[in-house]
Amino acid sequence: MRTLLESKPAPERLEDVVIPVYYHVTFSNRTLEGGHISDEQVQSAFDVLVNGFQGTGFTFKLQEIKRHFNPTWFTLVEYNNPATEFIAIQMKQQTRVGGPETLNIWTVGMTRAYGYSQFPWDYSKAPYSDGVVMNYYVIPGNGHQQRFGKSLVHEVGHWLGLYHTFEGSCFGSGDYVSDTPAQYGPTDTLSGCGLRDTCPNLPGLDPVSNYMDYSSDVCLFDFTEGQKDRMWSYYNAIRAVKA
Repeated sequence: MRTLLESKPAPERLEDVVIPVYYHVTFSNRTLEGGHISDEQVQSAFDVLVNGFQGTGFTFKLQEIKRHFNPTWFTLVEYNNPATEFIAIQMKQQTRVGGPETLNIWTVGMTRAYGYSQFPWDYSKAPYSDGVVMNYYVIPGNGHQQRFGKSLVHEVGHWLGLYHTFEGSCFGSGDYVSDTPAQYGPTDTLSGCGLRDTCPNLPGLDPVSNYMDYSSDVCLFDFTEGQKDRMWSYYNAIRAVKA
């Protein structure tokens, strides 16, 4: 049986905290296939991020687009590949800007995932690698029917402390958020946005519209109040600039 955590007092939510963002475009040559996305394409991806977090109290400001010509970084930085992890660390150490309150986004040519992120609780032991890494092509207007930009919202959700909605399947504490219904596994991008219930013995339907599921981008449009509280808890504890 999947258990829910005891309810806790909601954390303080500030009005429209502005998170500074540095967007690092790595590229191997000056073509789209080489990762050289335009400023306009970066802005469109950033706009999806801002829209995705409306109603959470978090907003974002694009401080600077930084460009790094480095074929090694673009080609070899990859999700969950121990053989090339040192290259990702090198890229981040040489380019990352700011402290825990600053969101750094890198675009690379990785093929194993659309993106990946470091959780906030890992900042103290690895501040040099904090941020989000995205496949450069996951942007609006790419012609992809399932992934056209909202993966960035998903990854920034991780950066602010959220797990997947399907964490733990139908058992245990799941994603540690009480108002996301239990879910046996991720929703396939080709499954559509229809109602489904993969944990029928537990309350609620699968949260197919939640940004922290794997549904197609056409389905994704919300965070729950519990997820907002969890993001605020980690932001206040780790990412907020202390006076």
